[in-house]
Amino acid sequence: MQSCFSSKLVFKDVLIKALQYTLCICITLRQQVLNHVNFLHTAQPPFTMCLRVKFYPPDPAALKEEITRYLVFLQIKRDLYHGRLLCKTSDAAMLAAYILQAEIGDYDPGKHPEGYSSKFQFFPKHSEKLERRIAEIHKTELIGQTPETAELKFLQKAQMLETYGVDPHPCKDVSGNPAFLAFTPFGFVVLQGNKRVHFLKWDEVTKLKFEGKTFHIYANQKEDKKIILTYFAPTPEACKHLWKCGVENQAFYKLEKSSQVRTVSSSNLFFKGSRFRYSGRVAKEVMEQTHFPIPNDINLNLLLIILLEVEKLLIFRCA
Repeated sequence: MQSCFSSKLVFKDVLIKALQYTLCICITLRQQVLNHVNFLHTAQPPFTMCLRVKFYPPDPAALKEEITRYLVFLQIKRDLYHGRLLCKTSDAAMLAAYILQAEIGDYDPGKHPEGYSSKFQFFPKHSEKLERRIAEIHKTELIGQTPETAELKFLQKAQMLETYGVDPHPCKDVSGNPAFLAFTPFGFVVLQGNKRVHFLKWDEVTKLKFEGKTFHIYANQKEDKKIILTYFAPTPEACKHLWKCGVENQAFYKLEKSSQVRTVSSSNLFFKGSRFRYSGRVAKEVMEQTHFPIPNDINLNLLLIILLEVEKLLIFRCA
């Protein structure tokens, strides 16, 4: 099974009983859900299914289908609300104003009384001063923008932020300090104290390796400067998952063709590790793909309606 964005619809993750699975759009949605339910054994209806992006597009504006851009818009809006998309106050105000414009259109004093922006949850927490700034931008700078334009501007703004596409993995550094490791369309990131302390481009990363709870990143930077970063995951299982995520992301974003994908091993002379191979198209192939088979049991209009209802119920989230 695979998960990726595409120039058509998007491969998505489905969460059943707080577990995350990857579904392939080439197989009927009904059959895949039933397979996962049978696998879980203990799962009982009703089931809550939430869609989310696994691989973020390096350039959201290049996505050809409006519905695909809308799904990515929802995902990044969710990232902003849950504190994953970190940014300075001015950027936060601009992003929130784009959301307002996309959802309610132009400011109308008859429909939008004082404090109208406070009814929307853009961030985990924010001040009244920021609310006023959001409303000011919405009233004066975004007049006339269609929802589609506002969503596109939002994506273009979010894409420029350091934490765009971040799915943080909690770890500790060699000094025991908390850190979050993440993989983005552009490379490997380490966050500490809401700041990016390390960034390695995918072309610079030469090897990802784990031994038990220890995760190593090997990289070559300018002037043949070699770097080895070491972090510690909470459990061996979490470390293995972190390693697999890194291998997947590096293959997806770095390689030119899926035929270049190779099996990766974490073994060495003293440690019998795991072997893993990313399966699926790489980013360049996906963005060049113009036709995508969509199963008969997926109705795009119905999917869009479901997403809107999911958003209202605040269940557009991941485990």
